[in-house]
Amino acid sequence: MNKEKEIETVTLMVRRYCCGVHWTRGEALCPACNALLEYA
Repeated sequence: MNKEKEIETVTLMVRRYCCGVHWTRGEALCPACNALLEYA
């Protein structure tokens, strides 16, 4: 698995989690999930 694919996968997972748990929509993430994505 290449690095770009790993980044894409983690991004998708965080976005789906944030949408399901924190009720965000579209490209927006809550501050906590945004910080997690930046760290990852």
